Amino acid sequence: MIGRIISRYRVDAEIGAGGMGVVFRGTDLRLGRTVALKFLAPDLTRDEDAKQRFLREAQAASSLDHPNICTIYGFEETDDGRLCLVMAHYAGETLKTKLGRGAIPLSEAVGIAAQIARGLGKAHQRGIIHRDIKPANVMITDDGEVKILDFGLAKLAGDHSLTKQGSVVGSPQYMSPEQISGEVVDHRADIWSLGVVLYEMVSGQPLYRGESVAAVFHAIVNREMPPLHAPPAVEPILKRMLARAPSERYATTDELLRDLNTLAASSPTGSFATAVKPVQQRIPSIAVLPFVDMSSGHDQEYFCAGVAEEILNALTQINGLRVAARTSSFVFRTADHDIRTIGERLNVNTILEGSLRKAGDRLRVTVHLVNVADGYRLWSKRYDSELKDVFAIQDEIAESIARALEPRLRDNPGTVRKAKRTALEAYDYYLRGRKLIELRERSLQLAREMFERSAETDPGYALAYAGIADASSWLYQWFTGDTADLQTADASSRRALALSPELAESHVARGSVLSLQKLYDEAAAEFEKAIDIKPNTFDAWHLYSRIRLAQDRPEDALRLAMRASEIQPDDFQALLVASAAELRLGHEREDQRIREEIVRRVERRLQIDPDDIRAMYIGGVNLVRIGGDQSRADALLRRAIAEDPLDRMLLYNVACYYVLTGRNEEALDCLEKAISDRPGFFRNWVEHDADLDPVRNDPRFQSLISKLE
Repeated sequence: MIGRIISRYRVDAEIGAGGMGVVFRGTDLRLGRTVALKFLAPDLTRDEDAKQRFLREAQAASSLDHPNICTIYGFEETDDGRLCLVMAHYAGETLKTKLGRGAIPLSEAVGIAAQIARGLGKAHQRGIIHRDIKPANVMITDDGEVKILDFGLAKLAGDHSLTKQGSVVGSPQYMSPEQISGEVVDHRADIWSLGVVLYEMVSGQPLYRGESVAAVFHAIVNREMPPLHAPPAVEPILKRMLARAPSERYATTDELLRDLNTLAASSPTGSFATAVKPVQQRIPSIAVLPFVDMSSGHDQEYFCAGVAEEILNALTQINGLRVAARTSSFVFRTADHDIRTIGERLNVNTILEGSLRKAGDRLRVTVHLVNVADGYRLWSKRYDSELKDVFAIQDEIAESIARALEPRLRDNPGTVRKAKRTALEAYDYYLRGRKLIELRERSLQLAREMFERSAETDPGYALAYAGIADASSWLYQWFTGDTADLQTADASSRRALALSPELAESHVARGSVLSLQKLYDEAAAEFEKAIDIKPNTFDAWHLYSRIRLAQDRPEDALRLAMRASEIQPDDFQALLVASAAELRLGHEREDQRIREEIVRRVERRLQIDPDDIRAMYIGGVNLVRIGGDQSRADALLRRAIAEDPLDRMLLYNVACYYVLTGRNEEALDCLEKAISDRPGFFRNWVEHDADLDPVRNDPRFQSLISKLE
């Protein structure tokens, strides 16, 4: 089986086996990502019941898109009739393996149980009952995220097609009394099984044991829960989860989560987020800090930041390495912060710091790869060379880091992306543009000027044209609505693609323009090409999610946005798309969960960069949406307005905030300032933004919308 190609997947190594079949690690040859391939055992391919269960797993799990449920990519059949389920591959361990080391601290156990409950809540909401919740079917990733596995016994509420009258399905130790008796079960059977799992996490011992299946069943039906050596607040929760009569258990996972939340709040950690994370992060991770400018004139900050960013971009393509986003890591300077503090704030275990001195045509770059835990250097080097060697230096630094971290990576690090060569003057202008680009009108105009100078210096430099296209697209969409900007974006994106079709940036730039022209399917094709070339391209996933939302394909938009969010775990932009998608799907509880995560990420961002205006207003709006501290929200919005009262993106979000707080006239005043005479402003978003629902029928609002394209 090893080395075999199934459709577009290569089988690489066996990673586990069970009663139904074998699981292999594989590679998606199209997207270059690692996957898990679950094959139905050969002797079961002729068993129709087994095949139906396997198919049911694919159908059940693939219909659920939730961070706490294993992602299903596809379902394949080999030439010799073997069925294969293609799933996401997660680095980590099962809860069963973790329990093999003994009891789990209460705060962590409650956090794990809460994540399982959230995933089950999603399944129950869709009418799917798992029926086999047990430690072996729960994966804990190296990032501390819980994934529910194996929906092979899942059933739809009210569907008895795969359950014979009086039959017993499930794992004996974790089965509810009604499962044992062969009765029809509902979602409360999953709540019982989760209660058994929670008891085992807290106590370190299985709740129900026996020398035979019959003895286990007898204990489940007749034995009371033994006392726990744990804070008394956990026992009432467990007793309710383990009530023998389903009617006496929690009616929903939402009710259970409320009690778990109360329990977590009383613990020293005070939250699930900290409870679930391992004390020592194991997945290899790195933050690249902006290099320190050691030039005599101290006028090379943009160049230092640009070189560091190119190295960061190369590192994002290493399989198994998590790289902190530029927006977070570039706020820090080692002169102002201790390495351990930076590592803790960015949640990474290694940091690349460096300095750069540019004098005439000479360049000195000094870099250190530092272990956060103890502050020791894992690797250091100084480069003294001609300035024209800067591209080779960038490549060597990225490759050296890959080699230094390779023993700690679970996957092959792959090929580090090479820096794109150009004339040094063109590169200098390009880096100036990269330093300037952000979602503010004046910054985008200045960035475009720098990219234009770069292209004039080297007419064959595709990245410069991609930069021109990106800046022009954002200007047209959010600020000017000027067709000249759209035409510039169109011409520049075509030029970038013609010069370097092998660059992901070229396809992202072209996709952005096509989406503004409402050629959504063509835009989607460009974003998919970008992802094929560089799978961890955040902009491709994020912008792709936005066009699927514009096409009213919320399920696709949600999947894409969540993938973007995984690539940049501190980003809150893509989660705004995910939130909008959940609302269009009618999933208000999931929308709330996503907005809560947006607020958490915003708060982390503001701890790192207290002057981030976009974080301020996004945080304020979402705080109100989740019923949070309105005084905190007010303070954030006031600070943002004071910083830049004419910023159109700020004005739009302030309008949303005013609507949410019942100030409709003030909201419409702000909205008019934000979008009046701006036909390019993203009409699809404004038309569907749930924050604006209370004013949607107001004549003033209708008049404003009518002016948008």
